Amino acid sequence: MESEGRRTEETVAMESKGRRTEETVAMESEGRRTEETVAMESEGRRTEETVTMESEGRRTEETVAMESEGRRTEETVTMESEGRRTEETVAMESEGRRTEETVTMESKGRRTEETVALESEGRRMEETISI
Repeated sequence: MESEGRRTEETVAMESKGRRTEETVAMESEGRRTEETVAMESEGRRTEETVTMESEGRRTEETVAMESEGRRTEETVTMESEGRRTEETVAMESEGRRTEETVTMESKGRRTEETVALESEGRRMEETISI
């Protein structure tokens, strides 16, 4: 850790009954950057969350990945303010089937795109909508 309110970094790792919890927190003051990573394992299931934020209204990124009974759910959200870009990706796997959805928007009335891809029993269906 550095004082003067500039940088704080913390890593915590705990093990209990074969379960692991790890947390990393990095912060820089002056309202600029906050990063947090949380990884937890319990009974062979993993939950991971990453949050990155930069202030001045510019960037927010969040990634959440969860595994439970061999199924994976992942969500990524990226936003840049000033009304310019929003991107969201959601990917889910269940029983070997994958569902993925991507939404991209740029403001100023210029671009909106949405892609939805579904996989079921080895077949893929993809749909893209541009407005």
